[in-house]
Amino acid sequence: MRPWGGRKMKLRIQAVCCLLSLCLALAGNSYSSGGTAMDAFNFVTGARAAGMGGAQTAAVADATSLQYNPAALVRVRGFSAELSSLFWVFDIQYHYLSFALPMFGGGYGASVQYLNYGPIESTEGLAPAIDASDMGFSVGGSYEVTKTISVGTTVKYFSHQYSHERAAETAVDLGLTYVPAANRLAFGLVFQNLGYASQTNGIAPPLPVSVRGGLAYAFDQSDPLYFSTLSPDFSYTLRFLLAADVSVYQTNEAAGFNLGGETAVSDLIFLRMGYMSAIRNTGGGWNLGVGTRGFGVRIDYALGMVGKLGYGQYVTFTVLPGSGEPKPASTAGENEAVVPKKVERKKAVKPEDVEETDYVPGESMPLKGKYLTEYGKALEDYNDKEYQSSITRLHAILEKNLYSWEAWQLLGNCRYAIGSRPGAIRAYRRALKINPVNPQLESFVKELEK
Repeated sequence: MRPWGGRKMKLRIQAVCCLLSLCLALAGNSYSSGGTAMDAFNFVTGARAAGMGGAQTAAVADATSLQYNPAALVRVRGFSAELSSLFWVFDIQYHYLSFALPMFGGGYGASVQYLNYGPIESTEGLAPAIDASDMGFSVGGSYEVTKTISVGTTVKYFSHQYSHERAAETAVDLGLTYVPAANRLAFGLVFQNLGYASQTNGIAPPLPVSVRGGLAYAFDQSDPLYFSTLSPDFSYTLRFLLAADVSVYQTNEAAGFNLGGETAVSDLIFLRMGYMSAIRNTGGGWNLGVGTRGFGVRIDYALGMVGKLGYGQYVTFTVLPGSGEPKPASTAGENEAVVPKKVERKKAVKPEDVEETDYVPGESMPLKGKYLTEYGKALEDYNDKEYQSSITRLHAILEKNLYSWEAWQLLGNCRYAIGSRPGAIRAYRRALKINPVNPQLESFVKELEK
C-alpha cells in the first residue's frame, strides 16, 4: 500500500474532498426541485445484478460499473463488454450495451442504453398509437488514489421522446470504493443522477437522485470438495459472495436496502438470490438468477422485481475480462528439483488430507513409471485448458507420490486457472516445501499473496 504522506498524497485527498463537496452541492439542487422520478434512470441493469437484488455498489467489477459505481472501473482486469436486455410487461423493453477496459493507471468505459415503452394506445380509440422511448449515453473513468481506495465518475446524457415532444437531461455519478482485502472485502459509496433536466411545457422534472452505500464479502471453499457417491476423483470448488446496499436517499422514495448472494460452482455455474425493498414505492420482492460461463463468455438469466407492474426477465451476455495478473510459474524445464533423498513411502491418502508438517524441506520423490506418464497427460490437459481433468489426474498421482513438487506446482496452476487463488497458493507452498530452490515460483506466490 502506498504511504499516506507526501505532497502527491495530500493533493489526492484534496481531490476526493472536492468531489464529495460537488456531490453535496448538486444533490442539494436536485433535492429542492420535488416531483417524481423518471423510470429511465432506475432500472436494474444486467441479469447478474438483478439476480443479486441490485446489490452492486461494492460488488460490481465489470462494464456495468458505469451504472452502479464508476470507482469500481479500476477493478476491471481487461477488456469487458456486456449486452443486457430486460423484457417487462406491455412490450416494455430496456437494453444496455457497455464496455470497459483498464488503461493509464485507471479504468474507463462507455455505454448506450435504450428504453422502449411500446406503443401507447389512445384510451378512447380516437387517435393512433404513439411511441415513447428514452436513449442514454454514458462515459466514465476511475482513478486509483491508493492500492485500496479509488474514485470515479460517470457523465450521462438522456434524451426522452414522447410523440413529437423531446426532453433531455444531463447528470453525473460520483463513486468511491475502499477494498481493504482484495477479492475478499469491499465497501462502496455512490452519488447518482446529480444534474439538471430541460423543461417540457414549462416544467423541469427532477432527476431521481440517490445516495447509496454498500459492502461485499467473498469467501470460498478453495480446496476441491470430493463427491464420493459419483467418483472418488470427482471434485468441485465453491465460492460465495454476499452483498448489501443501503439507499440513504432516493428522490420521492423511501430509503431502502438491497441484499444479494451468489454461489459459483467451479466458476462454471452461478446461482443467485436477492431481495429488493421499497421499489418505486412498492413492497419489496425476491429475485432469482442463474448463469454459466465458457469460451470467454458468461450468459446470465434472472427473474427480478421491477416495480408496481411486477417481475421482468433479464438476459445478459458478457465478454469476460482477461486476467491482468502474472503468469503462473512454468511446470517444465525452468526449475530443477534438488537432489532427492531416500524417503519412506507413506500410506496412500488424499492430497487434501496432508498437513504442512508432513513435509521436510529438501525431500523430493521423482515421478516414475505410470505416474510419470500420468503427469504428462495432466500437463497436456492443462495446456489444453482442460483444468478439471488435469486436477483429477494430479489427485491420483499425489495419493501415491506425496513428495512430487512438480505435481503440487501443476495442481497450483490448475487451481489458479479456475479462479481458486487461495487453493493455488496452498498447493504452491507445498511445492516450495519440497523444492525450496524455485525462485520463479516463490516470486509468483508472493505476488499472489499481496
